[in-house]
Amino acid sequence: MPTSSDVNKLAQSFQAQGNKLVEDGEYREALGKWETALLLNPQNAVLHEQKAQILLELGDAWSALKAASRV
Repeated sequence: MPTSSDVNKLAQSFQAQGNKLVEDGEYREALGKWETALLLNPQNAVLHEQKAQILLELGDAWSALKAASRV
């Protein structure tokens, strides 16, 4: 059984992968990584904010608002 520390490390790994994808302009792929990280750590306010920002960048204001509301 994974510990909460293991789960947090895995979530951080997915977040970092998403951050790298954003730097490379791969927004949709980054969202996928961040969604996985949020499943592992749904209380991560930074991830919700990052997700909202990228959704706005992609023109999906409604989803961005929903993501930001979870912060």
